[in-house]
Amino acid sequence: MLRYIEWLIEELPLPLILMITGFVIWRFPPQYKGLGYHTSASESSPLAWHSAQTYCGSRIFFSYLTALIITIVAWMICALSKVSQDIMVSIFWMLIVAEVILIFVIIIMTEMMLHKCFDKNGEPK
Repeated sequence: MLRYIEWLIEELPLPLILMITGFVIWRFPPQYKGLGYHTSASESSPLAWHSAQTYCGSRIFFSYLTALIITIVAWMICALSKVSQDIMVSIFWMLIVAEVILIFVIIIMTEMMLHKCFDKNGEPK
C-alpha cells in the first residue's frame, strides 16, 4: 500500500498547483503585466489582457480540476486492484504527458479566442 501512497504524492502536485494557479488568474486577474497569461495578443489592450486572464485561468482551473479527479480515480483503481509497479508507472507517465499537453492546448485555445474577439490593436471586433 505504501507504493500507492507514494505514487499519489508524486502525481498530485502538478494538477494541484495548476488548478490553484488557474483559479487565481481567473478570479483575481493580475494587473501587473509581468504576471499571468503573457503574449503580444493579450497585451494589446487592457480589455484583451483581462479577457485573456479570465479565459485562460478558467480553462486551466476546470481542466486541472478534472485532471485531479482522474488522478485520484486512477489511484483508487490501482490501489484496489493492486496493479503491478510497471503498470502503475505507465499510468503515472500517461497522466503527466496528458497534463503537459493540456496546457499547450489551453494556450492555443486562448490565442484563438483573442484573435477571434480582438483585432491587432486590441480593439473588440
